[in-house]
Amino acid sequence: MKILNKIKTSFAEKREGDSQWKRARQNRSIGGSIVMIIVILLLGIVMLIPFYLAVINSLKPMDELFLFPPSFVVRRPTFQSYTTLSALMRSGYVPFSRYFFNTILVAVATTVGNVIVGSLAAYPFAKINFPGKKIMWNIIMLALVFQGGVAMAFAQYLIMASVGIVDTYWVVILPPVASTFSIFLMKQFMGEIHDDMIASARIDGANEWKVFWRIVMPMVKPAYLTLAIFAFQGAWQTRTDFIYTEEYKLLTNALDQLASISQAGQSIARQGAAAAATVLMIIPPTAFFVMTQSNVIQTMSHSGIKG
Repeated sequence: MKILNKIKTSFAEKREGDSQWKRARQNRSIGGSIVMIIVILLLGIVMLIPFYLAVINSLKPMDELFLFPPSFVVRRPTFQSYTTLSALMRSGYVPFSRYFFNTILVAVATTVGNVIVGSLAAYPFAKINFPGKKIMWNIIMLALVFQGGVAMAFAQYLIMASVGIVDTYWVVILPPVASTFSIFLMKQFMGEIHDDMIASARIDGANEWKVFWRIVMPMVKPAYLTLAIFAFQGAWQTRTDFIYTEEYKLLTNALDQLASISQAGQSIARQGAAAAATVLMIIPPTAFFVMTQSNVIQTMSHSGIKG
């Protein structure tokens, strides 16, 4: 009963905070709201331009695709580029469906692993005191500063080769699972959960696993859904040089090969196929984001990474 009362109190405080935000929104001047809407619309248009260009280029016939200056309107739309792409993929050594399956498998496995590992690693930093906690957290913060480069790729290759997973799915799935960003995001959100709720659960006999799974995770749903969006988008667009067998390669590898052949001038028609492939790569992560965008907004509003 103590746990239920704490949860009810937490949700009541959240509703009170939402009502205060709504009252502040109502008090905003009409002129300020209009300016904000205009700015948001302009930013939205700018962000949609690359997607729009990718779509119209994939619908252009060959004579319009190479016009200079480029046209922002399709005069005679056609699906010939998609037909060409389908024919090229069917004629290859490995069918298009295999690349698609590989990418889906890697994206789903990476997303699930990222959420699980990030949440499990973040919980001790947020709600458990242990020796060396501050030092380890400072190391994670320091790791956020660095971006992956040649040195990191070389180090990853040595590690993957030593454990024998080069040229397998695992060489793509495992590296992004242990993400410092996922630990940071989940820790910041878990840190806002009242310690009294955790203490009450422990007093009632709940072990750490029950506290984590039954109390903490349901309350940080927006955070781990946001993490899932980032993980899926990153995994969907990942590229790797550590897979050599064609049957294990991803869509990005296949499309890079197609684009390189197009740029080499072996076939002008493949330029349109490359444009169609770009659209196919954009659609899944975009659709996934649109379906879960409310959780991203909620996470940014209530977590420690808000402005």
